[in-house]
Order: sequence, then structure tokens, then C-alpha cells
Amino acid sequence: MLVHVALRSLGFEAVRISDAARWIAFWIRE
Repeated sequence: MLVHVALRSLGFEAVRISDAARWIAFWIRE
């Protein structure tokens, strides 16, 4: 159960980081 929660929070972090990277790339292109 703890592993599942940890994996889910890790996936959430990965999504947030990739979203931030997308915004940064958008800003750099502009």
C-alpha cells in the first residue's frame, strides 16, 4: 500500500515537473 502511494506521488511529481518544463520551453521560444 505504501509503495502504491509513493509511486502515485512520484508520478504526480513527474507530471508537475514535465508541465513546468513545457512552460519553460514555451517561454524560451517566445
